Amino acid sequence: MTYKIIRNGNEQREIVEDPENTLGTDFNKSPYEIIEWIDDCTYRAKYDETKMELSEYQKFVNDNNGILTEMVKIEGKCFYFKATLDVNGQIQVMNGKICKE
Repeated sequence: MTYKIIRNGNEQREIVEDPENTLGTDFNKSPYEIIEWIDDCTYRAKYDETKMELSEYQKFVNDNNGILTEMVKIEGKCFYFKATLDVNGQIQVMNGKICKE
């Protein structure tokens, strides 16, 4: 799977390319998000309920204060990140890389 992120100011849209339909037919593959910058390297993302109907998962993410993303390292046109979600006091972590086209 690949993700394309389109960001305009504090608004973001993700487009998920899932050719094998791994995520299922009910997964929103082009959600809208609102970005809240905490500092130059850290932001919190929540799903934008004014632009789409939220799935149960997206409501859960918003109810748990969104996904916190920290830029860990920058190399060329890419940055490595650590994204976390606090679920009942347990931190779920996803590490990844985003590159600018």
